[in-house]
Amino acid sequence: MTPVDLVLIVAATWRLVRLIQRDSILDVPRDWLYDRLPDGKLTTLLMCPWCLSVWVGTGVVASWAVTVGDDSWWRYAAAVATASAVTGHLLAAEPGDD
Repeated sequence: MTPVDLVLIVAATWRLVRLIQRDSILDVPRDWLYDRLPDGKLTTLLMCPWCLSVWVGTGVVASWAVTVGDDSWWRYAAAVATASAVTGHLLAAEPGDD
């Protein structure tokens, strides 16, 4: 994994989490889903940038790994953790919804 790969992974994770949680283009399906979910862990997962970024980061890193074909599993784990951490900080530093 190059530094450029890592920057792209982090940026993609941030963008996807923002799209899922905050962008107005998904207001209708997001509101529909939130109205139907009982309060609990799944709701927390979807509303918490720290929680959601772990899973989105995992998907981004997995797609990178399949494309690159590198088999160093610890690099993938480190990339997921990095993507999640930076994404959580970036989202926490932003002002509220658009």
